[in-house]
Amino acid sequence: MHLISASRRTDIPAYYSDWFIDKVNRGFCLVVNPFNAVVSKVMLKPDDVEGIMFWTRNFKPMLKHKDLLNDLGFAFCVQYTLIGYPEPFECFVPSVDASCKTMLKISKIWGPRSLVWRYDPIALTSSTSRGGVAHKKL
Repeated sequence: MHLISASRRTDIPAYYSDWFIDKVNRGFCLVVNPFNAVVSKVMLKPDDVEGIMFWTRNFKPMLKHKDLLNDLGFAFCVQYTLIGYPEPFECFVPSVDASCKTMLKISKIWGPRSLVWRYDPIALTSSTSRGGVAHKKL
């Protein structure tokens, strides 16, 4: 059994949730190593996977697959990056309010331990506040 770090290189839940579910249904995916171009076969059958860590700025598109994820019984955690920086720093991400609603749904569906709030990177500029989203009441 192995752990899957899903979306460290790209945001799979936000942009490729249908692709990911297709690969889960097939039982595997092929992954190209960006450093040496070696292709590896990653098994995605429930008996092969100890757990999955999703890295994302937008898990909402993956929520439509919650029933399948529950049925398969995968243990997983969502590492959710929520910063709330202005547009020049963060493009194509949901608003802080929308992200908070999605995070609350994740917590209600899979429990509070299924979610980690990731606040990174920290950028102090004339366009960002010292506390970013930390000032916002969640």
